Amino acid sequence: PPFLVPSSMPSPRPTSLLLALTALLALSSLLVCTHASLARNTESASNDVFAMAMRGAWRGGAADADVSRNVTELISSKGYPVEDHYAITPKGYALSLQRIPRGLARDRLRGSTEPRPVVFLQHGVLDSANTWVINSKTESLAFILADAGYDVWLGNDIGNCYSMYNTHLSPDSDEFWSFTWDDLASDSLPTAIDYALGTSGAAKLAAYI
Repeated sequence: PPFLVPSSMPSPRPTSLLLALTALLALSSLLVCTHASLARNTESASNDVFAMAMRGAWRGGAADADVSRNVTELISSKGYPVEDHYAITPKGYALSLQRIPRGLARDRLRGSTEPRPVVFLQHGVLDSANTWVINSKTESLAFILADAGYDVWLGNDIGNCYSMYNTHLSPDSDEFWSFTWDDLASDSLPTAIDYALGTSGAAKLAAYI
């Protein structure tokens, strides 16, 4: 896309927002380590799915192929159609969006000309659209909704691995990272939802999650 991209991964910015996010990430890491430690000290540790994945022992010692896939590849690898889109915010940020326009064979609207209701899925803090498609077809909400007949859109917030673009700011600059929580709510989310509705032709969302 015609956006400015980082020459390298940006260094942490010494702002209160990033300090708070860093503390949250450290807490998450502690919980993961605690889980792994508990797993190793139980009799069923050898059968613990989390421990097996961490050791790269999934499926007889081979790493799960999903580990190296981006969100688009995670969707297409399960056989679902996927579209990549970019929505530009008023401040020039390019938000990466993924669309699953329909489901697979069990899609209840398969072959129908009935307009599909639009569902928008937005990830949480320190996350990405991967969260909606990382599990199996029957355990990932995005796939479940697509098979139920919905037009599914996945959002990505500014600054995550898929939305590192701006029309005039480089991700290497301090200005790129000067957005606030209010910006995400007042600019980013409305921009993404309006784009999804405009592209799909729907008048309103059937659901926002």
